[in-house]
Amino acid sequence: MASKAKKNKFILSIASKYEPSVYWLYIAIDKTATLKELDKFLRDIWVECCGHLSSFEINGVSYESSLNDCWGWKNSAKNMDVKLKDVVVLNDKINYEYDFGSTTYLNIKVAGELSSSSTENKIEIMARNNEPEIKCSNCGDKAAYYDYDHEEYLCEECLKDITQEDSEMIEELGYCNSPRDGICGYWGKKENEEAYLPVINNQHVDIKQINNSKNKNEVHNIHNDKDADKDNVIDINEILKAKNQNKLMDINNLLDFEDEEELENNLIENMENLFKDFIISKGISMEKKIWSSMKNDTSLEYHLGRLTKKELVSVANNLNIKKVSSLKKEQLKNKILGLYEEKIDIYIENLDISRFNFLLNLAIKEGGIYENMEDDDLVETYFFRERALVFPGIIDKREVVIMPDEARKIILNKNTEDFKNKLLKNEEIIKLFWGMCYYYGVIELEQFTKLVTKYIDYDIDDMDLVSILGEAAVYYNEFYFDGYLGTDALVEDEYFILSQQKNRDDLDFYPFTKKELFKVAVINYEENGRAYKKFYSYLCDNFNIDSDKAEDLIFNLEIDIQNTKDFSGGFSDFLECFNFTDMDEANEMLNELRKFANSIRQWAIKGYTPNELVALEKGKRQNGKIGRNEPCPCGSGKKYKNCCLKK
Repeated sequence: MASKAKKNKFILSIASKYEPSVYWLYIAIDKTATLKELDKFLRDIWVECCGHLSSFEINGVSYESSLNDCWGWKNSAKNMDVKLKDVVVLNDKINYEYDFGSTTYLNIKVAGELSSSSTENKIEIMARNNEPEIKCSNCGDKAAYYDYDHEEYLCEECLKDITQEDSEMIEELGYCNSPRDGICGYWGKKENEEAYLPVINNQHVDIKQINNSKNKNEVHNIHNDKDADKDNVIDINEILKAKNQNKLMDINNLLDFEDEEELENNLIENMENLFKDFIISKGISMEKKIWSSMKNDTSLEYHLGRLTKKELVSVANNLNIKKVSSLKKEQLKNKILGLYEEKIDIYIENLDISRFNFLLNLAIKEGGIYENMEDDDLVETYFFRERALVFPGIIDKREVVIMPDEARKIILNKNTEDFKNKLLKNEEIIKLFWGMCYYYGVIELEQFTKLVTKYIDYDIDDMDLVSILGEAAVYYNEFYFDGYLGTDALVEDEYFILSQQKNRDDLDFYPFTKKELFKVAVINYEENGRAYKKFYSYLCDNFNIDSDKAEDLIFNLEIDIQNTKDFSGGFSDFLECFNFTDMDEANEMLNELRKFANSIRQWAIKGYTPNELVALEKGKRQNGKIGRNEPCPCGSGKKYKNCCLKK
């Protein structure tokens, strides 16, 4: 029989040691997450500037980052490759330090536990402080600049008193919401939070800093709601303005529950009710910031003027326009205008055919103005808005998407068969790379350029692979690419997988067919092969679990198998979800687990299944040639001529 839902997540409260009422976070984190993953979260959100060492201290034991192994900063320190559930329990306290020179200190507490079937993120931000208002060091007004030379904040008026010679070390403030701001040149970025925001039907919730007060007694929480509109980003500020504001939950009161089950039930119930009530009473419209009122104007200058400076910086970065961070908004807008046609021409050269066709369909609309945008087109609309190719808004109470004249001209000029054939090659390269990320977990660009030659009949030397693959990774969000290494979205430690592959230099990458790689290069692909179906049937037939629960269990198990450095750990986590009546039942489950694990393609062994690898190595040891009609050494049960010989 299946056990009751286990509390598989910790609630951690995280705060600055010296300014706890100013900088604080509440997060939900999988108990199976490692300290290394928690360290990465803290670096991403609050502290990372120059790759300094960091450490956790838990119950008198230090766990140190391995960024610089040669330092050995603390005696007998352990590394961070340990799971949270193995080193902390409810109410434990953790001390965290980043940079042992100009140190940032954080206090962390295991404040609660909850159960969740969510598989979106191992770490999710539940609530956090507002962005504090920084005061001018001279007059106390709101600061807008930071003087590195004198280590002080300045407002607009006090900046006027600075001579030009003294202004070289002064920088305009951006997003300031970290206890490390201003130290070692660090300034946080709001977009760094996006990967850790709760997800509602594949869309990130926008936590716009929830009501910061002098204490934390007014912290409100959010949770995934399955009924939420999948095409909209929810803004928590709008929730705070809703009539049902009295139902917002006080997390401190919630965490005072002595009974853990009561804590869990109240937490989830309040979070779900918050969203359901808000959706019913207010409805969810398109994000106001994007769908704002605009003129019937197709000039690029007008629409760039509608963007904030941060949005203009993002546009510049996406179009590879350099040296813009120090420019004022008007200067930045003019720089983008001056380089726009050149940069857009290059940008479009590196698209795939599907994204180009989306832009072309807008361009051929009369005047570049399109009404009645389909919901399925919203992802493209938002994506290309950040590249200044389309601008959504409202004209006379109508939702309209405008393509500026400058972009429309370039796109229409490229509407030729030769150019479309070029983009078809881009698309082919993207799908091959995507497929390899899926099956191999990680793939180096250099290795990809060697493997890809057997799938194509054209030269890729003149293709800008970094731009082609980088933009595709951002757009499709199924794999990552940093210019050197491609990584499947579910890989937790890409360098561990890469090191495992490099330890097998004697093993070639599994020779997938082009059709197999293309098949998996689609959004939300799920490969439910024979091994999956057999194990799924075993779970449903022998345990009291429904189909959704079985799918979640197998999905999480497969990710653990792919990522883990110790299979027994992944098996142990899986087995904890069941109550067995006797040892025979437990042993039968373990046997089925092994059969499943040995039948799935694994990243660490370059896309082979363990069964295939054993058969392959057995064939090598026999040092004999396999006959065409003999059983294939991959273990498929097919004849060799009908299986791997064809690949």
